[in-house]
Amino acid sequence: HVEGYWELSPDIRLYETQLGTSFTIFVVIFMLALIFGIINTMLMAVLERTRELGMLMSVGMNKFRVFAMIVLETLLLGVLSATVGMSLGWLSVRRLHQVGIDLSSFSQGLEQFGMSTIIRPTLDSSLYVQLALAVLITTVLASLYPAFKAIRLRPVEAVRKV
Repeated sequence: HVEGYWELSPDIRLYETQLGTSFTIFVVIFMLALIFGIINTMLMAVLERTRELGMLMSVGMNKFRVFAMIVLETLLLGVLSATVGMSLGWLSVRRLHQVGIDLSSFSQGLEQFGMSTIIRPTLDSSLYVQLALAVLITTVLASLYPAFKAIRLRPVEAVRKV
């Protein structure tokens, strides 16, 4: 008769559930920080290009296109940075899996739990998809305020601004 960890020790199921909840809380905190970072960056880009945006609107570019331009620019920056960040994360996890993390200084405590002194991290590929979707949604939400700020500009005042 073979039993898995969940049958042998129901505490492990509770532990895994708590890890999942903790992960979700950390992702929400990071996404909130990401929203503020994106809003700050794109708002500065809009405010620095006030004259350019005013000129575009004065020669006939409608507000929808200005809005779409800001959202698309933000989305491209978000996709590019998410791709680079996740690639670096994947490479780091892959390297740590090959080399392992040496925890031999904690060997006495780890032996009590039946764990090895070298840990080899792995990540499920669905995690990358979930994070990519979270970053995409966060980027789109963060782009809305700077885009609304851009379309509220009055072309005549924006062109005169120094």
